[in-house]
Amino acid sequence: MKFFSFGSKSKDNAVPRKHDDETSTGASVSSRTSDNAKKRKNKSKSKKTSKGTEAKTLNTTGTRSNADIATEWMAAMTSFEGHDAQSFADMWISYFESAEDSKIILEDGEAYSPAACAPLLYATYLSFPDLAFPHAPIKDNPKDPNSVDIEEIYVSGTHKGAPYTLMPGALPEVPPSGKFISNDEQRFLLKMKNGKIQKCEVVALGSFTGFAGLYTQAGGSLEAPVDNDGSKE
Repeated sequence: MKFFSFGSKSKDNAVPRKHDDETSTGASVSSRTSDNAKKRKNKSKSKKTSKGTEAKTLNTTGTRSNADIATEWMAAMTSFEGHDAQSFADMWISYFESAEDSKIILEDGEAYSPAACAPLLYATYLSFPDLAFPHAPIKDNPKDPNSVDIEEIYVSGTHKGAPYTLMPGALPEVPPSGKFISNDEQRFLLKMKNGKIQKCEVVALGSFTGFAGLYTQAGGSLEAPVDNDGSKE
């Protein structure tokens, strides 16, 4: 826009030239008008941008990331209050893509289904009522959005509940001793699909990890099978 064309006329209809101060005033009015128009435009644009940003933020906040889901699942590991064995299993397994086809690969390389692991987790809680799975903050993997690594897990609990066995009928029960037990470090490597866990690989970073770590530290032996009446052979 040419600000100084404000008030111009054709040659045939020429009007006396405005004084410099009037011309300046005319230009000033035109400039202010244009500036005000720009401000209104920028303000309108700012509002649109602000609304767009707000909508994007709300959408991001309202959508759980894989890290959020993994964090919830880890919290569910110790959400036993008010649950019996079946309702706990139903709740915990709901984080997996399939109760039977999803895989949990334990430290020894053996693969189990979530449905098979849930009763063992609940039985461990009955023996260790303060069972805990503390871990480092969980973050999404920027290199692989479908994987989540859960680091620095130290399973712990006080053996003050029921007698504990890793394998009922196969390994002897250890009477409660009131001893607080903390396992060595381990990590979980999760593969996700559509907000569900497809696979969880447990990686041991020490000698005593997982259910076996709790059992052996409580006094149990993995080399002591039991006979049919539940006593040691």
